[in-house]
Amino acid sequence: MDFILAGKIIQKTREKIFDARLWERWLVELQGMDKDNFISFDDYKTKVLEYSRIKNRTQEEKEIELEETRNKAREAIKRLDPLKNFGKEVKK
Repeated sequence: MDFILAGKIIQKTREKIFDARLWERWLVELQGMDKDNFISFDDYKTKVLEYSRIKNRTQEEKEIELEETRNKAREAIKRLDPLKNFGKEVKK
């Protein structure tokens, strides 16, 4: 058997197993859904894959996001006076 073909077969098998497991997980969560919070399987799968991508970011990507978050926090502190006006925006 060709190694490339074997690799493709293995990859396809892994995808099918992943889909089957995800389907079972979605069915369990479906029991707690109603018309207000229903999510289709395709949307659920997209959400899980996006979370997986976020979770598997490189260290550099994590550091960039952390710095962006710190900058946002600094800006919020500049706009707020936490000692006098807790939760209220200070007029500039």
